[in-house]
Amino acid sequence: MDTLLLFFVLCVVSVSMESFVPATKRNVVLLAFGGCLCLGPICLPAGAQEVIHTRTGQVTAVNARDKTLTLKVADGSTIVFHEVASPEPALSFAKPLRDKTVPVAGFSNVGSNVAVFYFGFDRPTAVAIKDFGPDPVKRTAGTVEGFDHHKHSLTLKTETPAPEQVMLTEDTIVDTDNGVVKLSDYKPSKGERLRCVTRAQSETALLVTPQ
Repeated sequence: MDTLLLFFVLCVVSVSMESFVPATKRNVVLLAFGGCLCLGPICLPAGAQEVIHTRTGQVTAVNARDKTLTLKVADGSTIVFHEVASPEPALSFAKPLRDKTVPVAGFSNVGSNVAVFYFGFDRPTAVAIKDFGPDPVKRTAGTVEGFDHHKHSLTLKTETPAPEQVMLTEDTIVDTDNGVVKLSDYKPSKGERLRCVTRAQSETALLVTPQ
């Protein structure tokens, strides 16, 4: 706060208190009040961060002029993502996770299967991309029966008679209701509905996300 404005506020408070507060107590109150005014901006919480989630699908169009990317998702619908502005807003996106992606700016691999890291729902804004390449991927939906934190093995009850095992690695993208997290922080609950993306004939997950 500006020094002159602070002095003015303290004077007004002091005059207002003269008629009903003893001098000693008045000095204590003014000192405390002045401290709050000075330290208030420091104590305010930092601005909220944008929570990062992911969507997977095939890139069908990239518009460099409009800075948009169109993604065809599993149900056949399309989502248009807008490129994040520069400078970026505050993001809840850990550096070790982001280091394994590429910036959305300049991405032009139409036809690739990708995971788009984004924030916002009314106007989804793309921040980064993980390119899985042009080969088809496999999507499996199921309910969590168990998760081995040491082996990073996820057991899912699916439409098949026997449960399916999915292995997670440090390269697996792990999305949750609270955003993308590191594998070490992942704690799925029994009964939780998940969708896993793997390569064909592979048990190693490229991505795990709530269904």
